[in-house]
Amino acid sequence: MIRKWIAVLPFLAFLPLALAQTAALSSVPAARLAHIRHGINLSEWFAQVYDPKGYTKEHFQNWTTSADIALIKSAGFDHVRLSVNPQPMMDAGRRRGGSEEYFGYLDAAVKMILDAGLAVELDIHPDSDFKTHLAKEDDFVEHFADFWSMVAQHYSSWDPDRVFFEILNEPEMRDAYRWYGVEAKLAAAIRRAAPTHTIIASGARWDDDDDMVFLEPLPDPNVRLRR
Repeated sequence: MIRKWIAVLPFLAFLPLALAQTAALSSVPAARLAHIRHGINLSEWFAQVYDPKGYTKEHFQNWTTSADIALIKSAGFDHVRLSVNPQPMMDAGRRRGGSEEYFGYLDAAVKMILDAGLAVELDIHPDSDFKTHLAKEDDFVEHFADFWSMVAQHYSSWDPDRVFFEILNEPEMRDAYRWYGVEAKLAAAIRRAAPTHTIIASGARWDDDDDMVFLEPLPDPNVRLRR
């Protein structure tokens, strides 16, 4: 039985005008996009963990099982959006061997999804306070770009047709110009580390429709908009 926290989302139901804005720049292969037509969220596994024990080995290994993934596949979905809170990964990186341990758990999850015949969007999904820092602190943006570079480098050898990088879930940045600069910097960090993977971009204010319509396209042909 799929847990109640899995919510169906109309992934990649892109706005026509936003598509028109990016059509000239986009060169994402149609065969690749065919892997992300019908998706579902995997929440409270690597993000939005409200158990007081937090992000533990037991949680990572038991929260979602291969049976859950098989059921998602049997229900007709072609991909999952795997939400990942960056802060626990950053915290783990401050102790010896922490990054390797954390990537071990995340790799096992991604592999389980891919082995079931599904594609996966790695959705970087921080809490609101993390996004507040991005809105105000340039040094924090640099730190986050370094984090994304590490993640993209780690997965650069994984199948680019079935592993996608979503820059940030629902940015909470009322200054759209600042968000465009931040997003461009993060996208560049991803691209340097992973030259062939598709990046998924978002609008500034919680990724609402207006922001998607007026979002300045990133200067990268291998990008798709979240909507």
